[in-house]
Amino acid sequence: MFDIASPRFNGDGSLAGFIGSAIDATDQKLARETLEQVSGRLIEAQEKERSRIARELHDDICQRLALLSIELEQANRGQYYRTDLLCSPVPSEDRQGSASSPECRVASQESQL
Repeated sequence: MFDIASPRFNGDGSLAGFIGSAIDATDQKLARETLEQVSGRLIEAQEKERSRIARELHDDICQRLALLSIELEQANRGQYYRTDLLCSPVPSEDRQGSASSPECRVASQESQL
């Protein structure tokens, strides 16, 4: 409850009464609290979504790196291989593990570090 009042005086200086107003701020306070709760739930949902996406990306990258590692090993042993998931076949004259797709090149460079 928010209220304000001011005294009112007669011409001779005697007190005539008070003029004031009162505002019930309960609804505003409840609305503010509800907004804070919704904001908190939104932030929590965003964090969960970020975690889910990060987990999926991590799993995908790990699977691609594992596949690339196997394929590089096969290429180094002179075995012909093919995968439609990550890279095109390594030509027989180029068995050093260089790959044609940018993803493979990046993964290959990272694995050499």
